Amino acid sequence: MNKRNNNMHNFDQLWSYEDGFLINKELQSCLEPESVKAGSRLYLQHRKIESQAANQKWVLTKEGHIKLKDKPFMLEAKEKCIALTDISSKILASQFIIMPLHPVKKGVPSVVIGVVRLELICAEGLLRNGCYVSDSNIYHADNYENIIAKTKVINDDPNPVWNEVHYLPVNYVGEIFILDLMTSNIIFEARRNCRLEITNELVKEVSEGIYEGTPDGINVWRRLSAGRIHYKAIFFPLEPLPRPTPEFLSNLEEKPLDRSTFYVLITLQAPNGGFPPSVKLANLFGYVSQKQLLKLYKSQCCEERILKINPTVWTTSMILWFLHFLLNEYKSEWGYIYYRAEQFISKEIADLEIEETVVATGRKAVRERFDITETESKINRITRETISITHVRLILKCQQNTGAYPLTDDLARSFGYENTKKLQTTFNTYKNTHSKSQKINPQIWSTIMVLYFYRYVAIDQKKEWYPTFERSYRWLWAQLKGNESDKQECFKIVSSFIKDYHDVKDDIMEMDHDFENEIAEIPSINNPQEFDQKPYGIARIEIISAKNLSQTDSNPYVKISNLATSWIYDDTRVIYNNCNPVWEQVFYIPVYNIHENLNLQIFNYNALLNDTLLGFYIFDLKSIIKEYPNNSYEVKKLKLDVNLIYEESNSGQLSFVADFFLLSELEDLEIITTTNVSIRHLYLLMAYQNQYGYFELTNTLARLFNFFSKKELIKAFSDFVQKDEKVRSLDNKIWGTLLVTSFLKVLLWKERCEWISAYNRAENWLNENVTDLEIEERLFNYSNKFVIQHFNVTQWIDETQQRSVGVLEYHIKSLPYDSLENCEAEGTILSSNNRKVFFTEYNRTMVFHKITFSQIYSLYAFIKGLKQYRKVELHENILKFIAIFKQSVDEVEYLCEYAYDGTLCKYLNQNFHTINWKDKLHFAKQIVSAIKLLHENDIIHMNLNSESIFVHKGNIKINIFKFQNEKFKFPQYVDPHFLQNSKTYILNKSSDVYSIGVLLWEISSCTIPFESELPCNHSLLDAIIQGKRESAVFGTPKEYVTIYTKCWQHEQSLRPTVQDVYTALTSITYNNSTEKKIDVKYDMNHMLDPLNYFDDWHNEATKELKLISSIISTLKKNING
Repeated sequence: MNKRNNNMHNFDQLWSYEDGFLINKELQSCLEPESVKAGSRLYLQHRKIESQAANQKWVLTKEGHIKLKDKPFMLEAKEKCIALTDISSKILASQFIIMPLHPVKKGVPSVVIGVVRLELICAEGLLRNGCYVSDSNIYHADNYENIIAKTKVINDDPNPVWNEVHYLPVNYVGEIFILDLMTSNIIFEARRNCRLEITNELVKEVSEGIYEGTPDGINVWRRLSAGRIHYKAIFFPLEPLPRPTPEFLSNLEEKPLDRSTFYVLITLQAPNGGFPPSVKLANLFGYVSQKQLLKLYKSQCCEERILKINPTVWTTSMILWFLHFLLNEYKSEWGYIYYRAEQFISKEIADLEIEETVVATGRKAVRERFDITETESKINRITRETISITHVRLILKCQQNTGAYPLTDDLARSFGYENTKKLQTTFNTYKNTHSKSQKINPQIWSTIMVLYFYRYVAIDQKKEWYPTFERSYRWLWAQLKGNESDKQECFKIVSSFIKDYHDVKDDIMEMDHDFENEIAEIPSINNPQEFDQKPYGIARIEIISAKNLSQTDSNPYVKISNLATSWIYDDTRVIYNNCNPVWEQVFYIPVYNIHENLNLQIFNYNALLNDTLLGFYIFDLKSIIKEYPNNSYEVKKLKLDVNLIYEESNSGQLSFVADFFLLSELEDLEIITTTNVSIRHLYLLMAYQNQYGYFELTNTLARLFNFFSKKELIKAFSDFVQKDEKVRSLDNKIWGTLLVTSFLKVLLWKERCEWISAYNRAENWLNENVTDLEIEERLFNYSNKFVIQHFNVTQWIDETQQRSVGVLEYHIKSLPYDSLENCEAEGTILSSNNRKVFFTEYNRTMVFHKITFSQIYSLYAFIKGLKQYRKVELHENILKFIAIFKQSVDEVEYLCEYAYDGTLCKYLNQNFHTINWKDKLHFAKQIVSAIKLLHENDIIHMNLNSESIFVHKGNIKINIFKFQNEKFKFPQYVDPHFLQNSKTYILNKSSDVYSIGVLLWEISSCTIPFESELPCNHSLLDAIIQGKRESAVFGTPKEYVTIYTKCWQHEQSLRPTVQDVYTALTSITYNNSTEKKIDVKYDMNHMLDPLNYFDDWHNEATKELKLISSIISTLKKNING
């Protein structure tokens, strides 16, 4: 018998007492005497079955003796061994002291004595204030901030069944936990519905600091303030972890980690969900110190930004994979522990890209430490075992407001593919061997793919994606409506593909069967065609303003959504750089359920990164409509100034007006004329706008057009367009939406501030569903003319209304082709297709353009350009489009404004000696102001350079036509990302900002960028891609240099928005001090020598004069000939 080692626990000296057995911790064998007689020595034997284990059962007496159960023998220490002694012959046998490994001080929260396994089974009678309580949260009685456990949400069921297991760390007997039952969509104040106290029913102290659970625990129904809850609980004491030794891994192979390790791990989770570095956490990995554990993570990390993060994030990410790889057997029980850990990482980092890297590094560290090998393949397939919450959130970011998931590189990578092409190739190969549905929209395939990926692979992250599932399904149903066979085939193929390519196990299919039963109860999924029920009425929400927002430099906008389904109804416009924005925008929301709640969220717009939430307010529709037992309703109008909430604190105020109009009071229609049409008819129209933005023809809508039924309206419009087969073949939803937009413009123009948001949603839907621009243009033309003729409209409110209901010829003035006879050619051919002409009749010089359409630039692209021009034409720095001479499917000839001072490049070159910083700032502000308006209207220029910008009488004029072409003609202005990969990279607003940066430098220097290295070659392009930029010119204000160097940053995320650039430029005021010198290395390439300049200018001028003389001579010959 050895003496106890005081420095370290020797496992051969440690024993556990379980169900009467004395078990050696090192060998996991039971103590048993050689025979049942005095003097018999003891040895270790494998644990026997209960019927044969009589000689292995012992009793610990209060006096400290260890007695053989049901036998008159006790243990006695004799010199260096232990033997049996007869109770009758030995009055005083040896007394033993049971010494805890870690003596527990009662009532000390930091010391854990064990864990309680809590099985939440079900509840009954939970109806409260007309709402069904649907989920349960568990808190510690002394800490209401952190939820220890949370059940799944059971919607609209007063008798929910959970059957979920959760674990609670226990610090002392008498500790109290609170079970709060909550609703899924209303925020209630925390309410102590049920107390779970750790009593002697669960735990008993067998010796000082030693605890064990009662054999059966508790199995009870507890009364609540409303109803009752059924749960089971049982206590498990903690056992010591294996000693960290050099043989740690080999011992682990012989004896894998079990529940005892799992129980210890549970106690190491902090209230915020993280797993802080500690010695005990290091012991789980076979290390003796937390320093070694952190070193493991660092060895797998190669990014400096990750090494600067809180180390608790590192250890927590490793625990995620520790659970996956080493405790996967207990996956059904560590779900919420895992969820809390993921939430901690997400909240701590708040960046999905960094979070993904952190978690991946944790995975590598665990695989390295425990020598876990996984089969590698070209496709890193994501499975249930390897998916993380980050994957799911990245996929959710790809979802559009409609519910659809377009196939993008981000989506492909979240599935484990390198890019979109890899996923498309893999899926198409699979699909083509199983499907005949070749005409299905690719976006339908990708959306179905996401839904089955959620169901089969991300089933453990259901809480994240479930709120968006219904929206996607309803979008799919709308796309496949009337094609049930295609729908079934598509779903079957994708289901099979996800199962095959993501290693879906049989147990998942069993779980999915339960999920199918669950979603079958949702009306819009079980029977979508019946979901288009009649609305109660229309809610009118006018967003007025906000004040005292949390970020002073924010770009706020309001998003209105359904709290229960997360469906986004609409957004306000963005107000830039304002913490007290004023919107005054009106939105109409059809209401199908008066118990719904609207989520009014204010976001800070960011052109490159995710928009950030500034605050929200939950608006209950029952505050403006009240239902009485006799099926009557009372409605009212409210003007509200409410506090915005974010992270449980006040985040400013939102002012809005809420009103409600009952459909039953609007449908008593009379014959509509131009004299009796009113806003009341607008309310009725808005009640039938679908959440996607379209208006589906109904009998009620037909009556607004003075037809008895939709059938009559469809026939009338069909007859109107009878010669246009392409228009006649379009869906009735498209016809109905077009006719309503025309109705609004023709008959309700005075109320346009009320309907403009709904109109924009409808127009966006039409743009998405009518992809042929020529057909779309004809549609608007037919629809407007039909409404004008049908209602015999001859009087107009203003010229703007007249233009809004016209087509191309109404928007742009048309001149007869023979007008060219009345113009004088000035002999200046500006380019092969452009000519400077003077119109005597108008006493004005203009530029005549001729464009021949091609695959690169088509008629439809030209029409699209005109639409964009109409949105910004009133800006003084946009080059004016004047008139069209001739237009056909092959070419167009038109006139535009002539800029007397030529291009910006030419102007700067010729006037560098006279232009001062006041002029330069003036040009810079005008350019940025014009591009700011383009971006606010979602127009991207894509070809900003000093040759597409003109100067007219000292003011900037930007040409926004033909900006799709000639991107490579002036590559030094083009986004380096596009230069690097022009086939796949799509130019965006940030690309325009890059070009602005180059232009601002050019204005400061009066020199073409990289002029000495032109024409551009591969070496220059490579240098620009690698970060080469021009040097600051001597004398440039520091603030100005800061602005353009930020603009031309290589990384898009580091570039400002054009709004930020405009704000920065306008803050620079010109005075004498503006012309301060700056500390830059003088660049001799940009040193301007006046003498050399005038020599160059003289030579260039001579060349131009010769060219002009040649052109004039040629013109005279042609005229005389």
